[in-house]
Amino acid sequence: MIHACRTFLLRHAATAWWLVCAVALLATTWHFYVDMGVAANCSGREFYLKPAADVLVLLLPYWILPPRRRGSILIPLWGLSVLYFTDAVYRRFTSECMPLSLLMQVSNVDTPLLDSAFSLLRKADIIYLFWPVMATAAWCIRSIRRAVCSATIHWSVRAAAAVVTAIIFWKSQVYFSRAYSQVWHFFNGSRMSVAEATWRRTVDRSAEARCDHSFALYNSGVAVYIITELWDTLTYQNAIALTAGERAGFDAYLRRDAACDSLPQRHKNIVFVVVESLNAEAVGTHVGPEPVTPVLDSLIKASGTISSLNMVPQVGDGISSDGQLIYNLGTLPLLDGAATQSAIYGKRLPTLPAALAATHYPVAIFADRGLGWKKREAYPAYGYRRVLTSDSVATRFDLRAMGADDATMRYAVSLLPEFPQPFLLQILTISTHYAFGERAATDFSGGDISGIERDYLRCVRYADASIGRLIDGLRNQGLLDSTMLIIASDHHMNMDSGLSPARPIVFIAANCGHTEHIEEPVHQADVFPTVLDLLGVHSAWRGVGHSMLGPRRGDSDPRQATVSDSVLRSDYFPLQ
Repeated sequence: MIHACRTFLLRHAATAWWLVCAVALLATTWHFYVDMGVAANCSGREFYLKPAADVLVLLLPYWILPPRRRGSILIPLWGLSVLYFTDAVYRRFTSECMPLSLLMQVSNVDTPLLDSAFSLLRKADIIYLFWPVMATAAWCIRSIRRAVCSATIHWSVRAAAAVVTAIIFWKSQVYFSRAYSQVWHFFNGSRMSVAEATWRRTVDRSAEARCDHSFALYNSGVAVYIITELWDTLTYQNAIALTAGERAGFDAYLRRDAACDSLPQRHKNIVFVVVESLNAEAVGTHVGPEPVTPVLDSLIKASGTISSLNMVPQVGDGISSDGQLIYNLGTLPLLDGAATQSAIYGKRLPTLPAALAATHYPVAIFADRGLGWKKREAYPAYGYRRVLTSDSVATRFDLRAMGADDATMRYAVSLLPEFPQPFLLQILTISTHYAFGERAATDFSGGDISGIERDYLRCVRYADASIGRLIDGLRNQGLLDSTMLIIASDHHMNMDSGLSPARPIVFIAANCGHTEHIEEPVHQADVFPTVLDLLGVHSAWRGVGHSMLGPRRGDSDPRQATVSDSVLRSDYFPLQ
């Protein structure tokens, strides 16, 4: 009996090896479907059939591999397992699946991003890597490898595998299409046939048919999602040629708001602090008897300050880079793409530094090394003449002892005598980056807040104190009265899972000649035209937002995102 079983396994070793790898990939795929929440809305049959169909399709090329290449089945097993793992962590931070184009942008990964990822890991995530490790360990056994490579696969087995794969995959896609048509009916009230739903999910690549990454994966499964994502990546165009009519249409839309009457402050220096992950709810709060943001609180209350603690964040896949793009260029990020700033290189951009080029000397200082999201390359494209990073800061101040933000503010103050006046200085902080591990931030003495929220608030208090150090430096050098101080959140941050759900963020413009605290919601894109109005700059380009000083303050415009996407992808901005 044992001999017969051994003989059977040796004869069918190639098929058995496929079965081992298929089970391993199926286990990781099932776990990913549970992690994604697909299982919650599936019947038992659908839940088992959908991932099984995806696995069968993704491993179908195995049946035509030459015997010596059968070990290459480990490539899709490892590739998909790693993709599931990174996608699960990325989704916890952004509430969205990772665009496959991000895999080609490894240079955007830096220490803060890795720290954020590590903080979101769960014990169950080991499952994503357990099965490929076990399959690889089995393949390393010489006797198994020799048996698999020497066994033959009868044509009938190959044919049966293809037929079974086709039937199960077809059935799974019917399930996906029925679910899609039900969602369509719920939101639109009209019926959609299975054929129409299948076409819309898999073939129709128009802007109206495409949806966000997580919903696309949810609608079609892993196999179809990967194929459509690869197609979108390969056919992606950054330089779409606009027709005269399209250009005129964009011009009419973008120039719909005339500059409002304002108190021009163009002669003033401008210090624009972009604060990482600053939620409006943190401003004005206390932990026990201790205020979290005494500096920002005093700025908001001061005469000559316009402020909003109800600004709607509008960042996209890129997160950190997107807030800087919105403030410097006045557009929203691309609808699809994790490194929006790559779309700006080589173009003549009507940025904030460009609008002030005749009068203000533009400088940018980063509290980190600027490696993430191509910041080092983006800021010269925005028009900043000097771009300094934490590498420069570290030549004068101890980053570890002082913390990144405090050292950066002190460094900025030390450089002020070197800048021609008036100057435009933009400072990017980092200490409140998820997962809030700034060593220099001290804890609160009391209060009943604990866990990650307490860590976040102590880092916010540290960032607030660092801004106070900057203000003191301006005052000591006699520059405070001649400087407009703008403070805006880079993006929001949720205490549980990154960016979901969205939370209001902060805008403060102190010593700007206008006193008002705005209660109604405004939008992140509104900062660009507001700053232009505060400076008295009458530029033809005012971005896609509405000035907080104008009659359309707070208007919600659904075309902002699509117009921004078209403008960034096209030749609307001329080449330099």
